[in-house]
Amino acid sequence: MAHGDIRKVLASASSCKQNPTSSLQSNMLEYSISRHAVTGTTSSLIDRGANGGLAGNDVKILNKTGRFASITGINDHTLPDLDIVTAAGLVESQNGPIIVILHQYAHHGKGKTIHSSAQLEYYKNVVEDRSRVLGGKQRIVTLDDYVIPLHVRQGLAYMDMRPPSDTEFDTLPHVVLTSDVDWDPSIIDNEIDLVTDWHDAVQDLPGDLYVEPRFNSTGEYRHRQ
Repeated sequence: MAHGDIRKVLASASSCKQNPTSSLQSNMLEYSISRHAVTGTTSSLIDRGANGGLAGNDVKILNKTGRFASITGINDHTLPDLDIVTAAGLVESQNGPIIVILHQYAHHGKGKTIHSSAQLEYYKNVVEDRSRVLGGKQRIVTLDDYVIPLHVRQGLAYMDMRPPSDTEFDTLPHVVLTSDVDWDPSIIDNEIDLVTDWHDAVQDLPGDLYVEPRFNSTGEYRHRQ
């Protein structure tokens, strides 16, 4: 509800808790990964709380880059000196099974892979991880126009994926999901100036019939003498 919405005055206050995060360091960079358990899940996680990918046991490792990363917080453990790798996984698409190529992922080798939505989107994939229950589309549309379905389970978006066999790797189409250039999540940083930018950003919001402009967000009359 918008500020000034009369229903907001009548509603009881609620509190929100943010998911704890953990840090992943790669040379001078710091990645951040949500503190989700990476074991016991059914498929790879599409995570907007992560700014770098983490490869689990559901991928085939193709090569190592010679760079390393250290992760803290995954299942409450510290994982030092993980290789940054290129990995491959088999997923379904609207055209049948394909091999997705995952560059610049830290290699854990256990549990399921975690994909960074930001890293995927920087490579111009369209990540539509909002549940269809909420009006979303639950899919990733790649640069090559492959559509990969996502599943929402317990409120989180997953992409079913497994390691390809040698025959599958040699015969199925390869679709690159992330860049092979060294990944630096700070490249997408963008601060909003609350004095200028923010005013412009809210100008396109539609009007709300429930909002009474004479009252503020706490129900107080704005023009009281």
